Amino acid sequence: MPSRNLVTWACLITGYSQNGMPDEACRVFQAMVSSGFMPNHYACGSALRSCQGLGAFGLRLGMQIHGLLLKTGHGSNEVVSNVLISMYGSCGGNGDYAWRVFEEIENKNSVSCNSIISVYAQRGTVSAFELFSYIQKEDLGFTFKPTEFTFGSLITAAANHVNSGLLLLEQLLANIEKSGLLEDLYVGSALLSGFGRFGSLDTAMKVFKQMGARNAVSLNGLMVGLVRLGQGEEAAKVFMEMRDFVKINSDSFVVLFSAFPEFSSLEEGEIRGRELHAYVIRTGLCDSKAAIGNALINMYSKFGEFQIAHSVFQVMVDKDSVSWNSMISALDQNDCFEDAISTFQTMIRTGFMASNYSLISALSSCGSLNWIRLGEQLHCEGIKLGLDFDVSVSNALLALYADTGCVAECKILFTLMLEYDLVSWNTIIGALGNSETSISEAIEYFIQMMRAGWSPNNVTYINILSVISSLSLLGLVRQIHALVLKYNSMNTSSIENTFLACYSKCGEMDDCENIFSGMSDRKDDTKQWKRFKHIMSEVWGERQLVCKGIASSILEDFMCRLHRS
Repeated sequence: MPSRNLVTWACLITGYSQNGMPDEACRVFQAMVSSGFMPNHYACGSALRSCQGLGAFGLRLGMQIHGLLLKTGHGSNEVVSNVLISMYGSCGGNGDYAWRVFEEIENKNSVSCNSIISVYAQRGTVSAFELFSYIQKEDLGFTFKPTEFTFGSLITAAANHVNSGLLLLEQLLANIEKSGLLEDLYVGSALLSGFGRFGSLDTAMKVFKQMGARNAVSLNGLMVGLVRLGQGEEAAKVFMEMRDFVKINSDSFVVLFSAFPEFSSLEEGEIRGRELHAYVIRTGLCDSKAAIGNALINMYSKFGEFQIAHSVFQVMVDKDSVSWNSMISALDQNDCFEDAISTFQTMIRTGFMASNYSLISALSSCGSLNWIRLGEQLHCEGIKLGLDFDVSVSNALLALYADTGCVAECKILFTLMLEYDLVSWNTIIGALGNSETSISEAIEYFIQMMRAGWSPNNVTYINILSVISSLSLLGLVRQIHALVLKYNSMNTSSIENTFLACYSKCGEMDDCENIFSGMSDRKDDTKQWKRFKHIMSEVWGERQLVCKGIASSILEDFMCRLHRS
């Protein structure tokens, strides 16, 4: 075109955005700004919609567009504000940003209210319901009446809550029946998925029968809930019972493939999976939908049939990013580390952009192979794509540097992380604990973790106890022991065995015997224990200080033999 204007650029950006090409939409938007055009709210709105599917990179670009909107005065536009709220919710950014945008909207409406409820529903049950109550009580300039989208978000929030989720769902069901929205396909499908997740099959079937319209989405929602509960046989049973009442789609087969690895008998599940695989090949579904191939890769990987999964991947006609991610992850998990990295590199050469999932698997393979140089290159690639903002990617990087003995890099990376989870703390404590020069620092990080309000898990205890036992710090061992008892975590053999090793290295045989006698999964081994205690006493009495290491080795050998017996 000899000349372009704002409408030209906005139409092209919108076209890419509406046709599921977010990367191209964002690229054209950046080219528009670089060409000297100041984008209008149409172009910004389309670009923000595209940012929603791009994760951390989308969040970074979305925040830049938000700043541009505030600068140009388009930030007060209602439509753009609603898209901004959705963008912050979809990209995993700080929920406070979405709330600030909502507060600054002068003329709030049901769309903006549903958008902010949806964002909070993704982040926690309590906050979503508190916000729902707040919006109904406050004078926002209009009467807010819950719609199918409102209930859909609240159902999702309730279904994700372990403790009181079922009670909240039952209360929502009563409210939905009162409002007359139970016949809505969207609301009914969400309820089916929610009740199915909690194993409330009777209520789910009741909702299914009351729905005004049923389709494959309804059936799939119920099956997904059952699969997440590990009830694969029930999911397959529901499919067989309902397939004559609804028109099955390809997603139904995808969910069914995910149900077979959840069978109580893996052998039976694999047989059913192979039968369905033959069916989708015969009907041509296997070649027409990438999701079918992806489901097959995941299913065979879970059955340990790695060669079949790889064969499925090779014959797939249309591979998407999920296909590559699934294959790379399967290779990494099956100890085919070099193949995982090779597949990752092939994916990049094919034109696919690395995602957080594929990058995590590639980093894991680099750590297993001790390929630190390639790992550093992948680290740079992650920074370039903005994936380092993802806490899971940062954890994978921490594990890479820890596995390759780069403790200094671990500490630097941990300091630069924007947010942490329990895996982050466990990794840095474990990395420092494995380095003789950083053992005391591991204890400091453990104290920082506790002060920050994190509750340790079994991995935390094992990591910190291995550090303490190497220093023979009896006082600290007893404090950790009290902490484990406080959180009721003294219920696994790994924790009990770790405490046995710690107390033995500190010379506290009485504590060893107390723990041993209370171990839940030990057999009747009184004679073995007496023999072990006799050997330990002889060693201890002869050369107490010199033989701590010998005694500890005897303990570890004894526990291994006892576990095998």
